[in-house]
Amino acid sequence: MSSSSEAPRWLASLDRLSPDSELEHMRSVQKSILSHLEETKTVLAQYDEASRELAEDSCQELLSQQKVLQALKRQLDLTYESLMRMRRKVKHLIASEEAHAETA
Repeated sequence: MSSSSEAPRWLASLDRLSPDSELEHMRSVQKSILSHLEETKTVLAQYDEASRELAEDSCQELLSQQKVLQALKRQLDLTYESLMRMRRKVKHLIASEEAHAETA
């Protein structure tokens, strides 16, 4: 891609090689191309920024979801431990009742 500093040299060379009307047309085409390039550059910058923001938002959302899942896992672990304690107590009570029934 030509830089804007190269454009005047290019136009000057056209001046020597082309009639005035063709030169004006070429200058118009060049301006149009440069304008489209600037618009494209702007859109790409906006796309880049939006992509970065989306990636940051996605990371934040994933971190938030991870924290929720970790809290749920801790709660499930506690519930499991509690149920296991209750199971042991029930088994103990059943064994006690069976032992009491045998002696009676």
